[in-house]
Amino acid sequence: MIVYSILLEADCSELNIRRSYLIEAGQDLFGNWIVEINYGRIGCKGRKKVILMDCEEDAKRVVKKTPKKTRERSQTNRGWVRRQTDLR
Repeated sequence: MIVYSILLEADCSELNIRRSYLIEAGQDLFGNWIVEINYGRIGCKGRKKVILMDCEEDAKRVVKKTPKKTRERSQTNRGWVRRQTDLR
């Protein structure tokens, strides 16, 4: 069940940038907290990273921290659209 979710998209045709990042956190059937990070070029297969966390606070910290690291790594912040849901 997904509890936290953030979608970041960058689309700048002048710089040939078409990226998407989806970060989701939730619990599996056994009560473990899982953070999934899907990223890549829009329209392509992309990559997926799964992180197993001990508690909800750790999962929430990773969800909040990942978009900041992504923006800091990019050379420009032009074109980013951020959508987030329920980070309480």
